[in-house]
Amino acid sequence: MAKRPPADDQPLQCPRCIKKMRKQRHLKAVIDHCDACQGNFFDEGEMLAVLGKVADPEVWARGDRKRTPCASEITCPRCHKRMHMHPLGDDTLAVDVDFCLSCGGIWLDGGEVDAVMQIGARSLAAEAQQARKTKPQTKPPDTAPGLIGQYLSLFPKK
Repeated sequence: MAKRPPADDQPLQCPRCIKKMRKQRHLKAVIDHCDACQGNFFDEGEMLAVLGKVADPEVWARGDRKRTPCASEITCPRCHKRMHMHPLGDDTLAVDVDFCLSCGGIWLDGGEVDAVMQIGARSLAAEAQQARKTKPQTKPPDTAPGLIGQYLSLFPKK
């Protein structure tokens, strides 16, 4: 018999240490936090709402990855389906994010929130730098034509 997802007001069970998590209210969301292992479960859209653009999965999931996503060892605390592990980062900072393809939930182990935010910030900065490089260079409008321009403007073309 399949487990039923818990009601929104019921505490979720930590997928790592199997303890009950407590709900932590933030301005725009309620995060499920495990006091024992310091892990956090974000329902779909909550990371973006609480942490901002640097924690948006649309941002940090883009880009080159040396490792490909694979099945995670944990199940989703919300819908009890097997989660997928998405490797993020590079040689200097890397983290494996557990992501539920069924309900969109994200599990971050203790300490991974900071790493995801740093990776997201790097990704946004790299995208901004690339956009500046690829932006077509246009000549700025001639706002002060100088003496020759002023002289020519005295003689309208016919």
